[in-house]
Amino acid sequence: TDILGLCEIENRFVLKELNSAVARDYKIIHYDSPDNRGIDVALLYDPQKITIIHSEPVPVTLPTGRPTRDILYVDAIFAQTDLHLFVNHWPSKYGGAEKSIPLRAAAAETLRKKVESILIHDRDSEIVIMGDLNDEPIDPSVSVHLGASMDLDQVGKGETILWNVMKPWHRNKEGSTYKYSGKNMVYDHLIISLGLTDNLRLKWVQNSAGVFDGEKYRQHGGKYDGYPFRFWAGNRLLGGYSDHMPIYLKIESK
Repeated sequence: TDILGLCEIENRFVLKELNSAVARDYKIIHYDSPDNRGIDVALLYDPQKITIIHSEPVPVTLPTGRPTRDILYVDAIFAQTDLHLFVNHWPSKYGGAEKSIPLRAAAAETLRKKVESILIHDRDSEIVIMGDLNDEPIDPSVSVHLGASMDLDQVGKGETILWNVMKPWHRNKEGSTYKYSGKNMVYDHLIISLGLTDNLRLKWVQNSAGVFDGEKYRQHGGKYDGYPFRFWAGNRLLGGYSDHMPIYLKIESK
């Protein structure tokens, strides 16, 4: 992995600890966000493969006025080509799914404005959006406010400007990125621009988007059989990995 986007990062120290535990000498991009719980997003990258031009936290203003996590924007060079990266962790459904819809809509609209500011200069820009959006691909925050469709043929038509490559896991009974009330759900997304499908500079490797899964990453037995093996469950320490499954895709130069 040359680029690694991360959610629910408490501070830079844990990133350094993670970096020391792997065999790659990743560089760290992290900003403290105004999130009340102190959990941020971050990006690790291999400096042998990636050059960073610019990075910044993109603030999200919620209609409630309460603070939330920034979106991390990174402008990088990969294979001598500009690659725009966004790491997201949108507001959760805590307090009610319906009540929290405007919060994720605000995050989506903030991200869309940033994406449009890039595409207006170069409509073939290579863009990758990643992270926990706390909504499914067909929910309005993703499909309408951000303008990301799971149908490539719809991208570029009307207000749809991005392609959500997570379609194989949407409503997939065999597994997905998240599980709630016994249902497999896609809350974790990989969304790309058309610039990664035109084979001009960088391109996504067809069918390379996936969910990193396996027996050791799932709970076995009981009420939560088949759920991602989380670290905490209420006040109990389970010692697992996460309540979300990691996702990935491959990008190569032409």
